[in-house]
Amino acid sequence: MSAKPADASRPRAADPKKVHIADTVMTRGNWYKHVNWLNVFLIIGIPVYGCVQALWVPLQVKTAIWAVIYYFFTGLGITAGYHRLWAHCSYSARLPLRIWLAAVGGGAVEGSIRWWARDHRAHHRYTDTDKDPYSVRKGLLYSHLGWMVMKQNPKRIGRTDISDLNEDPVVVWQHRNYLKVVFTMGLIVPMLVSGLGWGDWWGGFVYAGILRIFFVQQATFCVNSLAHWLGDQPFDDRNSPRDHVITALVTLGEGYHNFHHEFPSDYRNAIEWHQYDPTKWSIWAWKQLGLAYDLKKFRANEIEKGRVQQLQKKLDQKRSRLDWGTPLDQLPVMEWDDYVEQAKNGRGLVAIAGVVHDVTDFIKDHPGGKAMINSGIGKDATAMFNGGVYYHSNAAHNLLSTMRVGVIRGGCEVEIWKRAQKEGAGYVRDDAGQRVIRAGEQVTKIPEPIPTADAALLSTPPFTTCAPLTVTIRSPLHSTFYLPAFLVLLLGVLLVTVAPPLRLSSPAFRLSSVLGHFRGSRLPSTSHSALTNLRKSLTTASMAPKHLRRPPQAPPVFTATAQSIVDDAKRLIEASRKVQDDVVATVKPDTATFNAVVKPLAQDENVMSLESHILGFYQAVSTQQELRDASSKAEELMDEFFIEAAMREDVFQLVDAVLKKNESLDPESRRLLEKEHKDFIRNGLGLPAGPKRDRFKEIKKRLSQISIEFQKNLNEENEGLWFTREELDGVPEDVLAGLKKGEGEHEGKLWLTFKYPDLFPTMKYAKNPETRKQVMIQNENKCNQNVPLFREAIILRDEAARLLGYPNHAAFRIEDKMAKTPETVNTFLGDLRSRLTAGGQKEIKSLLEFKKSDLESRGEKFDGHYYLWDHRFYDRLMLEKDYSLDQQLIAEYFPLQTTIEGMLKIFEELFGLVFVEITGEDREKVAPTGKGSDIVWHEDVQIFSVWNDEGEGSGFVGYLYLDLFPRTGKYGHAANFNLQPGFIDAEGNRRYPATALVCNFTKPTPKKPSLLKHDEVVTLFHELGHGIHDLVAKTIYSRFHGTNTVRDFVEAPSQMLENWCWTPSQLKSLSKHYSTLSPDYLAAWKEQAGSQEAPSEQIPDSVIENLIRTKHVNDALFNLRQLHFGIFDMTVHQPESHEKIKELPISATYNSLRKQITQMEGPESLGLGEEWGHGEATFGHLIGGYDAGYYGYLSSQVYSTDMFYTVFKDDPMNPTAGRRYRYKVLEKGGSQDEMTTLTEFLGREPKTDAFYKDMGLA
Repeated sequence: MSAKPADASRPRAADPKKVHIADTVMTRGNWYKHVNWLNVFLIIGIPVYGCVQALWVPLQVKTAIWAVIYYFFTGLGITAGYHRLWAHCSYSARLPLRIWLAAVGGGAVEGSIRWWARDHRAHHRYTDTDKDPYSVRKGLLYSHLGWMVMKQNPKRIGRTDISDLNEDPVVVWQHRNYLKVVFTMGLIVPMLVSGLGWGDWWGGFVYAGILRIFFVQQATFCVNSLAHWLGDQPFDDRNSPRDHVITALVTLGEGYHNFHHEFPSDYRNAIEWHQYDPTKWSIWAWKQLGLAYDLKKFRANEIEKGRVQQLQKKLDQKRSRLDWGTPLDQLPVMEWDDYVEQAKNGRGLVAIAGVVHDVTDFIKDHPGGKAMINSGIGKDATAMFNGGVYYHSNAAHNLLSTMRVGVIRGGCEVEIWKRAQKEGAGYVRDDAGQRVIRAGEQVTKIPEPIPTADAALLSTPPFTTCAPLTVTIRSPLHSTFYLPAFLVLLLGVLLVTVAPPLRLSSPAFRLSSVLGHFRGSRLPSTSHSALTNLRKSLTTASMAPKHLRRPPQAPPVFTATAQSIVDDAKRLIEASRKVQDDVVATVKPDTATFNAVVKPLAQDENVMSLESHILGFYQAVSTQQELRDASSKAEELMDEFFIEAAMREDVFQLVDAVLKKNESLDPESRRLLEKEHKDFIRNGLGLPAGPKRDRFKEIKKRLSQISIEFQKNLNEENEGLWFTREELDGVPEDVLAGLKKGEGEHEGKLWLTFKYPDLFPTMKYAKNPETRKQVMIQNENKCNQNVPLFREAIILRDEAARLLGYPNHAAFRIEDKMAKTPETVNTFLGDLRSRLTAGGQKEIKSLLEFKKSDLESRGEKFDGHYYLWDHRFYDRLMLEKDYSLDQQLIAEYFPLQTTIEGMLKIFEELFGLVFVEITGEDREKVAPTGKGSDIVWHEDVQIFSVWNDEGEGSGFVGYLYLDLFPRTGKYGHAANFNLQPGFIDAEGNRRYPATALVCNFTKPTPKKPSLLKHDEVVTLFHELGHGIHDLVAKTIYSRFHGTNTVRDFVEAPSQMLENWCWTPSQLKSLSKHYSTLSPDYLAAWKEQAGSQEAPSEQIPDSVIENLIRTKHVNDALFNLRQLHFGIFDMTVHQPESHEKIKELPISATYNSLRKQITQMEGPESLGLGEEWGHGEATFGHLIGGYDAGYYGYLSSQVYSTDMFYTVFKDDPMNPTAGRRYRYKVLEKGGSQDEMTTLTEFLGREPKTDAFYKDMGLA
């Protein structure tokens, strides 16, 4: 669509001999001649004048309303008048309406109707060519504004017929009197209405006149630019027009531009009822009033044909990129005897429906095992493949098509094809001429399934006609296949009948796993609620079907000594260094290729990671000090080597040469190459060799040492405080029972550590505020040896970033994240803070009332302050009193082990997995050493083999470890650790991952199992989510495996899964009162509960209701706390100068920011100063990889909430959606751009709407 303020800008005649200025090269000497100064004055100058006037001309409400109304009037003059009436003749209008549209259209100041419509018809006729007056091919800015402010040669614009316009008296009159119309309707009328109406002459002139004109013009210009750049092309993609709701909103409905260019004579731009097109609505209304008639509409049939054809075109393009196998007419013809002979000589050939397939490389990967597929080699396997042994899936037929190597002379499909050629029938083909293969039409698909178990024994020659194949079926009772199936089925019926009255509760039996062995597939008609109710305990290896007992890959072993850890690290380093040296020695830049340079390096990284992750893991879990020290030393050695490797210029030159050659690579290999190249630059090779590069390397090594030492101090922290029982009044008895009892001078006291199982219950339940204050202050000072390390780290990071040319460390770190710039992060955090602050103040006001009431009820004085150590206590009290929420009662329904079983069951149903716990003797069977204790690092650790269920092919997935209870020297929080990544090895085989969940939940006692508070249930589900991400990822390179994504996305998949912990049906299915687990627990519960009625087995609906209601109670304060962490992180990592970071009082900054953001007071209010605590010294995230990245916990919630609301909210247990999420998001890891992953899963770019809606901030 066009727009131009004045007809006078176009010359009336041109000298044919004179070269037009637009056809000359723009130089410094003649640039001003290329500019259309009149249009610059009208389009830019006058609006600037209006903006200046607006500084001292106040905007009255009435004037603002009038300006908006007149904006719509003049906008309709363009869209309904200039465009749809005169340019496209899509309807007819009576004289009064035509006069009104011509008048208000002139008020938009976009040229006369005659001139405007002429250019617009040229635009449609010559779209995206040189004759298009505002072609987007010349640039977005040119199509928006450039074509008006720069002179154009009128001879270059395509010719169009405007004879109908020359015969329209309204058009002719407006053209001749255009300037009068402009000044009258553009400025005088809006000023008169405001002046005569309410005395606002200047306001009418500035706001309803000048600025209104500016906005109308810019909206129209968006049709020329934005509508050719943003959106979809549902009807035609040969040219640039697109449909998008944003453009429609700006342009009164003109944004459905792809439809408009395809069907220009239709009076509608939007054809769906929900699409925004006020111009269409206005024309329809005028028709009802008798002002418009003859509204033209394209036939719906033709519109749908256009839509379908475009969909088919896109489908064909996608189809053309897929491998459908060699076409039959291109395959060599084989005699049956030749086929049998080749199969006997070791070639894995299988004949199905007359087509020969080479399955040699697939035998080892066959989901049904080698024996089944081997039984069909050299035979006619048509029957066994089509139901005789297994009725193969559509995917299996597709996979088989890629293995075609020949056709048997006279085979069925060949005969069909020959007959089709003779009869001239042919096949349905796509735009590229390729045959379209629809589901069920694969050449290997036989319409009637062959229901026999003996099909595998068939070895007759292939059929030579196309008659239906018949196979004799033996009596089921005599079949070697059906007899055991019948017996097991009978046993299953007996168990289902007898088990309920006997209250069988064995955690080791999964009937569905056993019976599933004899069923063909899942029953898709089973409701999700039924699936939930049918959940049973997890499978153990001894009870699992045979194919789930022996994983194809042994688990890792944990038999290291302090010496072997260091020695292994050195061995790995030397081996890796040799690979790099060999590449440099054998490859030169001119011969460098991906396979010669990058692939060997990547394969070395793959192999090294199988051991290196475990060597570093010991420091987080080992009970032996010497092993932890050795692990730290090994990590330091490996980090130093990685720094050295990342700064090898000889390797970088080869990688650089590979990148410049721009080889054709698969997407993941291309991503690896680009990241490898960029990593060299970001590790200092962009610096010239010499002092700067040496200093950068020195900084990197020191930062590695700091990180290791910092984390080691946190892991080995064993601080605590002695308290009397009176001082701990209110803390649950089961917590107190687990505390160490004092002796000697501490007789009668209890030792309270700062581990989560001690810390959180104390802060929530201890009635004595002095106790809570002591615990809080001491917890912030428990690792003060880390204070100088933190300061040194942020100073060194800043120095390193500035050496590389970045303004600060945040800019360096965020550059390759989803956010891209610190400004984006700061804007996001600032916006969220402004939205949350008022809510935080309101929540504190309510909590203060609780504090006042509580203290007065105990006869204590209320001082009017709300302190940091008050929050957990009064937050809990509010939940109990206002929402009847008893966290202790809720915990009774979530014993740790049954909750884990329930969670794993959710993952089984959602993602198509099976978890088989490996216990007792079964550990010895899978351990490569034959010793079961070797495959775990502590006796508390559980290990599971993880498999795909039958619907997903029954293949092995990996190993999951659970280490759930605290102990000395162990990592003190909750986290998931990758032990071994998955990847494709050098021989093309898949390595399967191993992943560990490390938590610190309360240990079980003789009277109670470990019980989880609801927030611990959420934490467990979150970390298990990371574990599942780590397990199901399938990437070529370990670099991208699992959670190896950018930091501001990595939390999103796990945060998304947290929503299941707030879903009533899932909470119900996860719950099981601990008293029902054993007679001993029941007796212990009765002893504690006295005469209370026995609890229900599952959590009551009323309790769930109360819990769900509390999801966002005091949510603003919780998120302000997260904001404190994120803003502190950004503050210390983006100083104005290097000197500023050296001078920054870090602890004071941490504490003062917390007070400003959370609005909760700390010890500084009691006169202890702002250096009272050193929380940054306990902030492992900022040293362990989340530096300038903690914002990711909040920004990734935008993505996680969007995914849940869009896909799962209505049906969280939908297996189709779950599998789609698995394969579209989790399986990708970091192998593709994370925004691409999100967009492909959501079907659009992510939005913030669900995030703010969920937080109540929409």
